[in-house]
Amino acid sequence: MLKIGSDKIRLRMPDYFNVPRVLERAFTRLGLRSRQYKFSGTNKHAYKLYDTVTQLPVGILIELPFFGSDRTKMITLKPVDSNNVFDFFYKIITLFGRSILDAEVVRFDYCVDYHIPFIEVIKGIKVKFKRKGDRYSTDRGQRTGVNFGKPPEMVVVYDKSEEMKANDGVHRTRVEIQLYRDKLPIKSLREISNCYRVDGEVVRPYRNVELQKIDFVSEDAFISNPVKYRKLIELRTLTEESGFNIAKQRYNRHGNFIRDYGRDGFYTISELDVHPDIRLERSQRAFFSGWEDAFVSKTADELFEMSKLREDSEVGNFNSPTWGAEQNHVKELPSEL
Repeated sequence: MLKIGSDKIRLRMPDYFNVPRVLERAFTRLGLRSRQYKFSGTNKHAYKLYDTVTQLPVGILIELPFFGSDRTKMITLKPVDSNNVFDFFYKIITLFGRSILDAEVVRFDYCVDYHIPFIEVIKGIKVKFKRKGDRYSTDRGQRTGVNFGKPPEMVVVYDKSEEMKANDGVHRTRVEIQLYRDKLPIKSLREISNCYRVDGEVVRPYRNVELQKIDFVSEDAFISNPVKYRKLIELRTLTEESGFNIAKQRYNRHGNFIRDYGRDGFYTISELDVHPDIRLERSQRAFFSGWEDAFVSKTADELFEMSKLREDSEVGNFNSPTWGAEQNHVKELPSEL
């Protein structure tokens, strides 16, 4: 399944909350179970919540400062794992109470997935005003990711299928925008609509990203010309290793790339797929369902009531099996944790 939208919101709650109490509420009120796991290379642990019917994650991660801790301030939410904005608010206010709306946002990610091989995306991606940074590889040396820029704004491209350890033969490449500090689109969840629209204008976090399809001609076309044959092999090899735009920069140090490479018909450039901002806007529009303005300046009680009404209405279309268990619907705003 491809995911597109607001992928990750990392929050720092105003006060420490009781983790066992939240996990109990997750099961009794929403029918969710938790699994604990350890962050690689650290002593930090976390609880991830899952739907008991589908066994799919519901986009709520409770971070623990160390193993065995029962109090924390840190939560990571994934709106893309919710059906819509009402589903999202109903779950988080049920679990964490009113205070979660005033929690400080410390990181915000957008994501757009493509059913395109990772190597094809890397070959043609162009990120303006960002330097290419760290590469990520498997133990076998297979490249799985690369980032452009550094905090507070990074573009990260990686092989999602490799991360998921999926063996279904389906390509999933994620193009992710990671935002911190002064680049954050929102400071708290009360401003949630600002991740979609600001002053009526659709937010376009991928405005500096281009996805290009680079096709090289067959080397047989230049087999009789040793000089052009060598240039073609060099350009194609560096493009597959570092991307076309890095290759272009390297061979354009004296401003002669077009003369030496561009005019000989070594390659063609076309659009790889729909631009990330267009796909993101479609997903965000569906997530908010035209209700983004309704969340401005609303109190926790008003948001919770809106979520309940939306859940009960036919228009709400809550498809998740979680909402089918009537015994888990305790329709009251929880007290502070």
